Amino acid sequence: MDATVHSTVPPHSRVPDHPCRICNKQLGSRAVPVVNAYCGHQFDLDCITNWLDRCSLKKRTCYCCDSPALPLLLVSDDVCASNRYIRDHALEAAYQGDMDVIKSKLTTNPAVALAFFHDPVSECNVTLLMAAAGNGHDDICQLLLEHGARVDAIETDNEGDTGFTALMMACFEGHSRTVQQLLDSGANVNAVRVDGVTALMLAGENGHAEVVHQLLDAGADINAAKYDGATTLMLASQYQKKEVVCLLLKYNADVNAISDSGLTALMLAGQSGDKEIVQQLLKSGAKVNATRFDGVTALMMTVQKGACEVVQELLLCGAQINARSNKGTNSLILAAQEGYTAIAKLLLEHGANIDDARLDGVTALIFACQEGGIEDVRLLVASGANLDAARNDGITALHLAVHRGDTDLTHLLLESGASVNASSEDGFTPLMLASNNGYLELAHLLLNYGASA
Repeated sequence: MDATVHSTVPPHSRVPDHPCRICNKQLGSRAVPVVNAYCGHQFDLDCITNWLDRCSLKKRTCYCCDSPALPLLLVSDDVCASNRYIRDHALEAAYQGDMDVIKSKLTTNPAVALAFFHDPVSECNVTLLMAAAGNGHDDICQLLLEHGARVDAIETDNEGDTGFTALMMACFEGHSRTVQQLLDSGANVNAVRVDGVTALMLAGENGHAEVVHQLLDAGADINAAKYDGATTLMLASQYQKKEVVCLLLKYNADVNAISDSGLTALMLAGQSGDKEIVQQLLKSGAKVNATRFDGVTALMMTVQKGACEVVQELLLCGAQINARSNKGTNSLILAAQEGYTAIAKLLLEHGANIDDARLDGVTALIFACQEGGIEDVRLLVASGANLDAARNDGITALHLAVHRGDTDLTHLLLESGASVNASSEDGFTPLMLASNNGYLELAHLLLNYGASA
């Protein structure tokens, strides 16, 4: 492994004439370099270093404004010793596209093209080629490659190789010219990060269709899967990247690939509520009734999202409306749970079993009452739901309405014929719940409907 290079950012402007915002001493009055935080606030280097050392890795923010502080940049004329929060001058030049600095560095020390530099922002060790590629600086990439930069060098962190390459960084950002440049220079199109992610996945999930096309033409494995089993098609479907989905399907991506948890691209598209992607997947042969390992279907996931048009599309394509998960949940119960009245109505019109219950006895009506969705309750009551269906512990919809202190809901159930004296497994009636909770108006209402005192 290459040694990590730590050098300094050269001086920029004169020493500021105001105090450090941490120690309140005049900036430059001590033998300490002066730096700009990324947000622009200025500090003595030792002060801001001590502050950043106390911050967590993911919250290294400015002392003054809580904005990201890194990388630090020198603004004084001091010569700075190595500091883990200052980005090396050559690395900063590669990020910013400063060709003059890169040329100067290569002239002074050609080996800089091969070196790794510590990046204080990512806490990783990267090459100049990675930094330039991730920012689309083609001219700098070309110069570095001509000076022997390794196109497939791998980023490292404190735990070792991350698997991230220059090609992946360019793909993540969608820099198509840089991507082609790296591919033409022999970059491994199927290199894999430690989590199984490939360049194609990074381009796909970020919607960079042109880059996806380039990678596929270069031989990228279209059905490669991450360590959780997710493929590029799944990621593009999940993140609603329509153009990428269409391109992957055109290149014959496996539309029914299954992740380690049983997810398919169709399920993820349904969960995202994207009708166009769902249509494209179904048109390409996606199995509409595939189930996750817990029995959940694309229809159920779409119902939970509240995407009524997508629900309708799935039903028209043969989705099993009364399919149940391993816990007995079905789409109608989920609609009632989430308060999606329009979807519940649609499901009932397509033949949903209104009184199907989960393994614990909960029905759509019970869930609707538990959540206080009076419009859902009205719909279910009007559609003939069993008003006295009970959970395994004997609790009915009326118990739950009373427990909520909901007079309107309680009145609706009583007026519709719910049993006023239904008793739970432990002997509680709705009247007892009203009395125990101090709901006098509800207690009188229950008594008027014949509750036993």
